[in-house]
Amino acid sequence: HRSASKDVDAAVYNPAGTTFLKDGWHLGFGNQFIIKSDTLTNNGIDYAANDPVLLYPNISAVYSFGDFAASLHFGVPSGGGSKHFKDGHPVFTAYGGRVANIANSAVPGVASGATVDGPASVKGTSQFIGLTLAGAYAPTDWFSFSIGGRVTMGSMKTVGNATYKFELTETGTILADAFANDPTSAGYALSQPVNIAVNSDASAIGFSPLISMHFVPLEGLDLTVQYIHQTNMNFTRTYPDCPA
Repeated sequence: HRSASKDVDAAVYNPAGTTFLKDGWHLGFGNQFIIKSDTLTNNGIDYAANDPVLLYPNISAVYSFGDFAASLHFGVPSGGGSKHFKDGHPVFTAYGGRVANIANSAVPGVASGATVDGPASVKGTSQFIGLTLAGAYAPTDWFSFSIGGRVTMGSMKTVGNATYKFELTETGTILADAFANDPTSAGYALSQPVNIAVNSDASAIGFSPLISMHFVPLEGLDLTVQYIHQTNMNFTRTYPDCPA
């Protein structure tokens, strides 16, 4: 079991086990491929996103010397990847009322709603990178322990846009017709498509201390325990298309 590893991947699974490696440098590289498909259903309509994860890397490095060892691991502690809904998303339907309020805030009572009219897509991407550093010591040939910490850097990004058409009330229709040839008027805008962007970025950094112990009570029997504290990450979100 990798949780009792005494190989180079012990840098992440069992840092205390790094003391069992031969003296010198040990390096390990790996990658995972994730094939996935996501489908959202809203009011009988399916919205699909097919975005495989081709790069999910990990790198481990251990330097062992005598009863001591130092280890480093770079990898993905959780989550990550993208979902790109190229042909719409339920969130755009839910935003219809808010889009109508854009018109009603300028001229009250001119729009009863707004519907998606044209291309609509949204892509969400998240990435979590973890860097684990630890030092280990074996005071006896049957016991070792390790103390270290993991820094996790997370980022989330949303890019999306949709085109809407106002659903006009009787008053709105009259104004739209009256100012159909006056691009400078609010009434003219009622008959025009409205493009809405839902772009945002968020990032955070968290730290988790860890402790690991490895026991060998009998030859061929390895008992291990590792505790990694919960990683608290307070994300700060920004909206690049909104004025500060």
